[in-house]
Amino acid sequence: MTKIDFNDLFLMTEDIPVCPYCGSRTEILLDFSHTNDSTQIHKCFTLDCNFEFVLVYDSEFSEN
Repeated sequence: MTKIDFNDLFLMTEDIPVCPYCGSRTEILLDFSHTNDSTQIHKCFTLDCNFEFVLVYDSEFSEN
C-alpha cells in the first residue's frame, strides 16, 4: 500500500481530477467534501502509477 504524503496537497478545480504524475483519471478513495476543509483522497487508475494523493478545495483560488 502506498503512503499518502499529506504535506503535498493538490488544489481541486472544476475539471475532472487527474493524476498529477501521469495525467490518468482517478478514483475517489475517501471523500470529506462535507467537512470545512473539503478534502478528497484520490488514487490513479493506471496500474503502473497507482499514485495516491490529496485534493483540497481552496475558496480563495476558486473565486478568482
